[in-house]
Amino acid sequence: MLKRKNRLIYILAAVTLVLIAVIYVLPEVSDEMTKTVTAEYGTLEETDSITCYFVRNEKVYAPAVSGSVKLAADEGIKVRRNTKIAEIEEGSTGEQNYREEIEKLGDTLRETSDCRAAINGVVSYMIDGNENVMSFANLKNITFDDVKNMDNSFVNLSRDAVTAGEPLYKIYRNEKWYMLFWTDEETAARYEKGSVVTVIFEDGSVTASVSSVKKQGTVYRVSLKCNRYYSELSDTRVKDATVVTRSVSGLVVPDSCITEEKGVKGVMVRNTYGEFVFKPVNILLDDGEKSIVSSDKYYDSEGNEVLTIKIYDELIRNP
Repeated sequence: MLKRKNRLIYILAAVTLVLIAVIYVLPEVSDEMTKTVTAEYGTLEETDSITCYFVRNEKVYAPAVSGSVKLAADEGIKVRRNTKIAEIEEGSTGEQNYREEIEKLGDTLRETSDCRAAINGVVSYMIDGNENVMSFANLKNITFDDVKNMDNSFVNLSRDAVTAGEPLYKIYRNEKWYMLFWTDEETAARYEKGSVVTVIFEDGSVTASVSSVKKQGTVYRVSLKCNRYYSELSDTRVKDATVVTRSVSGLVVPDSCITEEKGVKGVMVRNTYGEFVFKPVNILLDDGEKSIVSSDKYYDSEGNEVLTIKIYDELIRNP
């Protein structure tokens, strides 16, 4: 009885493996073995995976007096100049805290006598101490050595009491901010000043324009300028992202179909007689596996009209 039960288990396992092969493996193998493919419209994107560092126009404020604190503005709200941010009832609070942050903040830490917003902007109680280095005033000077050890270790300043000179809140302008990243020469060449890109984060995306591309030693610094809302801006300094530098639409052709004849790239297309004939193609973008090519016709480097493939043309693989 036990042997029979074991035999049934083995049979069920074998059947399961066969089903998996039929469902997942065979379609891929079949697709690779197909000798021809049909040209259809589609879109390819040129992308780069980056680690970007945020630069905001922000200032951190410290009250001129010590005492108990009542916050009058919530985290992340936009306020107008002269809006009351906090109320302080004067009194003794002991020794000063946040000494490390105060030292790092330098000139970015401003004293306030009335805890009112000095500018229009967004209120935040989150600081990382890098507001001085990663400032608009220092933007042109920031190098990879300045940022390589930065992370998202922010301190929450919300509390019930404050000592004079301690940071209590910051206000940043969100109508313009920057993302910096460092890359090699080949990648940097794709970023032209003024061009528009899309920066995709795990929790959202923003459009930005290329502000500058600057060589710094053996690497290149790319600066992206943005004026879009991003919910994580106040407490994010470092973020992994994908940048879409170009999106191209046209006919999708597997690279395995592309060949060359007399120095001209092209594909073998089935004609009305069932024969495969060479037709030149104009490659607009190649991601290493498939390409986007022009449809119907294009113009060569000398301005001559060239007839090329059309939608639903049948192309041969590995000609």
